[in-house]
Amino acid sequence: MQPMMRWRAPTPLLLCLLLSLATACMADPAYPRDRSVGVGGPAPELALESLDGRQVSLSQYRGSVVLVNFWATWCGPCNSEIPALEAAYRANKDRGFVILGVDVGDTPQAVQAFVSNKGISYPVLLDEGGRMLVRYGGLGVPMSALVDQDGIIRERHVGGISKAKLESYLEKHLRNR
Repeated sequence: MQPMMRWRAPTPLLLCLLLSLATACMADPAYPRDRSVGVGGPAPELALESLDGRQVSLSQYRGSVVLVNFWATWCGPCNSEIPALEAAYRANKDRGFVILGVDVGDTPQAVQAFVSNKGISYPVLLDEGGRMLVRYGGLGVPMSALVDQDGIIRERHVGGISKAKLESYLEKHLRNR
C-alpha cells in the first residue's frame, strides 16, 4: 500500500491563472481602461447617477479639490475608512473639498441603507457595473484618486485611507484655500 500523498495547490499556476483572468477582464472592450490614468494626468470624466437619481459628473466640481473614492458595502477596509472620509468632508467642504463616493457593484437599495446607517453626507454615486473603477485604473476597492481644481489627478491611494494620510493630502492640496 502506498503512503497517502498530500495534495498541494500549484500556487504559481493558480496565480498565473488568476492574473490571466484579470487581464482578460481588463481587456474587455465593454470596460475601456484608460492606460494614461495616473498621478499627474487628467482624471477621466466621471458621470454617474446619484442615490437621488441625479446625473453627477466630475466636471461639475471643476475648481474644487475632489476625492473620488471607490468602495462597496461589503468591503471591510472601505467600511473602516468612512469615519475619516466623513470627518474630512465636514471639516473641509467650505474650503472647496468634495468627496464623490462611488459605490461599485451594489444595488441602490443596499447602498441607500448603508449610507443612512453610516451617516454619510457627501455625494454617493452608483457604479453598478464597475466601469468607472476600471476607467480610473482600479482593480479593486477601496481605491481613491485626489483630483485638483484643474481636473488633474494629484494623488492615488489603493486600499483603505487613514485619517493621517487623508489629512496630509488635504494639507498639501488645499493649502491655497
